[in-house]
Amino acid sequence: MASPLFLLRIDNLGLEIFLKHKREFTRVAVFSNGEYGAFADWVHGQPRRTRFRVLVDLADESFEAEELPRTRGADRRALISRRLSSYYPQPTYASAESLGCDRNANTELLLFSGLGRPARLDAWMAAVSDGKLETELLISPARLIAHFVPGLNSTISPPTAAGAPLLVANFTRAGMRVSLIEARSARLSRLVEGFDAHAVLDDDRWRTELERTLHYASSRQTSSTAAAPNLVVIAAASLLPVPPVASDSGCARTHHLDPVALGGHQAGTPPSDSTALLLHWLARAPRRIGWPGPSPSASAAARHLHALALGAGAIVLVGGIAIASHQWQAAAAARATSSTLHKEILGLQRERAEFEASHAQLDAPPAQIIDMSKQMERQLAAVISPLAILRPLADALDRTPEFSLRTLSWSASTPVTTAEDEPQLLARIELTLRPKKPHQADGHAAIDALVSQLQAGGARDIEFSADRDGHTRLALRLPLIRLEEPLQ
Repeated sequence: MASPLFLLRIDNLGLEIFLKHKREFTRVAVFSNGEYGAFADWVHGQPRRTRFRVLVDLADESFEAEELPRTRGADRRALISRRLSSYYPQPTYASAESLGCDRNANTELLLFSGLGRPARLDAWMAAVSDGKLETELLISPARLIAHFVPGLNSTISPPTAAGAPLLVANFTRAGMRVSLIEARSARLSRLVEGFDAHAVLDDDRWRTELERTLHYASSRQTSSTAAAPNLVVIAAASLLPVPPVASDSGCARTHHLDPVALGGHQAGTPPSDSTALLLHWLARAPRRIGWPGPSPSASAAARHLHALALGAGAIVLVGGIAIASHQWQAAAAARATSSTLHKEILGLQRERAEFEASHAQLDAPPAQIIDMSKQMERQLAAVISPLAILRPLADALDRTPEFSLRTLSWSASTPVTTAEDEPQLLARIELTLRPKKPHQADGHAAIDALVSQLQAGGARDIEFSADRDGHTRLALRLPLIRLEEPLQ
């Protein structure tokens, strides 16, 4: 769930709090000048993740342009910080913008802007800082207008010339604000408190103030162009018409920007009021164009550190308990596993002893027979008992006592298809036999008898050979027959 975002507007009458839903703004609270305690109580009642964006519509904003030696890095930051401190009581409510560099003179023209009397704003912001809530953006109307109005050239009626300076007039309950905009930065901002959005509908004297500001702005232009600024009135042309005005730089053209069409309309305000449009821009503005804002107070920071310490202690305690519990459970599980394994080992040892005792009369070592039994179990454990392959061999050897078994090995062979179209599993078997009596006369007859016995048991592809030691090697393929009952 997204954290709630409140839009705060501070002017000479007090503080207003708005919530935005789509293009509509709802005023949720209003505090008059001096009601700082009530506002602090309201802030403390908000969730921890609440965010604020603050529009500072006060008459204390001033602008100063100064040419300074061109520096870089830490030296430039230190120089700007010193100049901001000399112009403004609190640099947290001020900023500096570069207007360009003169490489020949190695200088840089900087524009400093901020609040000359920040006490009123500081009283409101102290409540937000003490409440440990986040202020995303702190900005003046002039900076918002400088960021958004130049990009609305196609909406302005009639469109302004590209790159021309603009003198923008807007109206709120605080009065008429006139801002000079050049190259997307505010160079001048003046608030005339006598002409609010209601008063200008019936009083034409605001045009005189607009003309006076235009003459002053023409003398303050910092761009290389000598053209007169274009007048932009944020109101419908039918509502507040303005005739062409002559300035020191020539005759300025007048343009209109309808706030209702751009940012919606706030219920209960006249159509000339641009508060909703400013709030719409405030919600969309990037953080980088605002003032730095105040840092949290020392008491708030101390409370925050105390809360962090308590939280860290609780985490360490819970973590220690969890680790101890985990280790105890792991030890208990290890003991249970060890006991189970010990029982299984004893059972396997008993089975091995019984198997060795029952097959002690065989010529082949019991360990070899056990190893081959395990090998067959791994290959055919799902369908075949390992002893199914040994029974036909054992029967054949019992009927030919002239030989003793020396070695035996087997591997899976390619299945064959029977007459019933069923695949039959075959095992390829290789064994070495040693005659019990060396150089016995009937050796070949005994081998023929053994081959006959194996063929009777289903063996096929029987091949045999004799080596110089008198040993006979047999290779054959034997069908694997499924046992209905386990061998005893």
